[in-house]
Amino acid sequence: MARSTTVCTASEQSSKPIVHDAEYYILEAQNGKVWEVEDGQLDKKLAELKKKYGTPPNIIHYMWDDQPVMSFGDPIYQKIRGYETPNLNKLVEEGMRFSRRDRTWPPQ
Repeated sequence: MARSTTVCTASEQSSKPIVHDAEYYILEAQNGKVWEVEDGQLDKKLAELKKKYGTPPNIIHYMWDDQPVMSFGDPIYQKIRGYETPNLNKLVEEGMRFSRRDRTWPPQ
């Protein structure tokens, strides 16, 4: 399995315009007002955390596609399917939840 990783600094990333596909623009038209409210709520919460701790929190966003239920965080299921994700399994053991991977968007 080939893997590709792209790493860039925040300043490099912020200087590049984001290119969205047509599906994004459809979803934006349907959900843009809700996203705007949610973004405002997130910005407020992040500002509160920065004020409380003196630095913004570290946020890690994992994305993956085409994985069946229990693909991550269940070593027994992984063994049956023939692979391991020990680092993700450790995050699950420490309380991380990987539960939204099978949702449809927008929620019904």
